[in-house]
Amino acid sequence: MPRASSVWNRGLGEILQAPLDVGFAPELVREHRDAEWQAFPHMTRGDGNLYRLPPAEGETLPLTFSFRARKLR
Repeated sequence: MPRASSVWNRGLGEILQAPLDVGFAPELVREHRDAEWQAFPHMTRGDGNLYRLPPAEGETLPLTFSFRARKLR
């Protein structure tokens, strides 16, 4: 059974700025070269059953990112 999902197109600046505007401090920002979905037809599955771009493209284009912040007192 497929998982339900929602998608919103937001710029990275908008995503990272929102927590800062309400008093959070960034602790981690990390780019990832793989994704849980096939965003482009020429992506292939690799380790961990995640999709990746071909090596020539995959080294220059991050597909996902992680962001962690903590509330300032």
